[in-house]
Amino acid sequence: MDRIRVLIVGVGGFGQNWWTLLPERPWVEVAGLVDPVQEALDKGGDALRVPASRRFTDLAAALGSVTADLAVHNTPPKLRAEHARLILPHGLHLLTAKPLAETLADARQIISLAKTHRRTLAVNQQLRYGPVPRTLGRMLRDGAVGQIDHLDFEFHQRRTYTDRLKDVPSPLLIESSVHHFDFLRSVAGCEPERVFCDAWNPAWTGATGETSATTILKMTGGFRINYRASRAGRADLDPSLSIGWYGRWFVEGTEGVIRGSEKEGYFLNGQMMLSPEAAVKDAGVHPLIGVLFDDVCCAIQEGRTPETSGEDNLWTMATCQAAYESYHQERWVAMKGFVG
Repeated sequence: MDRIRVLIVGVGGFGQNWWTLLPERPWVEVAGLVDPVQEALDKGGDALRVPASRRFTDLAAALGSVTADLAVHNTPPKLRAEHARLILPHGLHLLTAKPLAETLADARQIISLAKTHRRTLAVNQQLRYGPVPRTLGRMLRDGAVGQIDHLDFEFHQRRTYTDRLKDVPSPLLIESSVHHFDFLRSVAGCEPERVFCDAWNPAWTGATGETSATTILKMTGGFRINYRASRAGRADLDPSLSIGWYGRWFVEGTEGVIRGSEKEGYFLNGQMMLSPEAAVKDAGVHPLIGVLFDDVCCAIQEGRTPETSGEDNLWTMATCQAAYESYHQERWVAMKGFVG
C-alpha cells in the first residue's frame, strides 16, 4: 500500500476507534486532527503522537494548514454536509461515519460534490464486511438455494437509550436499521423496489420514537425480505432472547434453505456452513472498521469505486426513509421517489 495522509475530523466518541487502528498501519500518516472539544483533541493527539501544531478546533483552519489525502469524518450527521462542502473542494477524499448525511437532500449534494471534484466518497458501513453477510452473500451469489423466494431477518436486542436517542423520531429505523438494511442489500445483491412498514414503541421503553418494526422489502431480484426488528426486547428478563447485530436468518429458495444465527451457526439444507465461532471471529466494530478502511484506501489508489460508496449508501438511507414514511402513511412506498 502506498503512503496515505489522513486528516481525522472528530477525534472523540466514535473517532477513538482510529487511535489504535491507524498506528497499526505503517503506510498511514496522520496529517492532523480536528475536534471542537479540547480534551478530546489532546487525548487523541497524544494517542496518535500528533504534535500540537497539527491539532485544530476548526476544520477550515486545518484544511488551510496541513496537506492530506483523505479525511476520516466522525462528527454528528447534522454537520456532514457543511463539512463535506469544505473537505471535497479542498481536494481530499472522504470517508464518513454512517449515515452519509442527516437528509437525503444533503446526501445527494455530497455525492454531487464528490463527482464534481473527482474525489472518492465512502461511508463507514462496516458491518457488511463481517463473516455472516460475506458468507451468506457468497452462498446466494453461487446459487446455493437456487431462485430465492423470500429472505427473513430477525433482530432482537435490549438496547439502552442515551440522551442522543431518547427523543429521535425512530431509534430503530434511524439508528439500527441503517446497519441492517445496508448488509441485507449487500447479501441480497439487489435493491428494494417497494417498502411496507409498521412500527411501534413497547410500553416499557424510555424512548418516545419507535423501537420495533415489521418491514417488507420487495426486491428488484423478484423476492421479498421480511424484516422484523426490535431494540426494546425483554432481554433484561431473559438474556437468551438477545440476538447479535447479524440477527437470525431464514432464506428459502427453489434448491435450498439457509437458516441460523450467530449463537447456533448457519446451516444450508441442514448442514453447517458457518460455525458460531467463525460467525463472530473478528466481527467486532473495531476490526471491521479496519477492513473497510483498507478497502477504501485500496479503492482510492486503484481508481475504483469503493463498495460502500456515497451512491451505495444513498440506497441504505433511502430504505430507512421509505420504511419510516410507509409506517406514517400506512401504505406501500416506492423507492423511486427517494433515490430518483
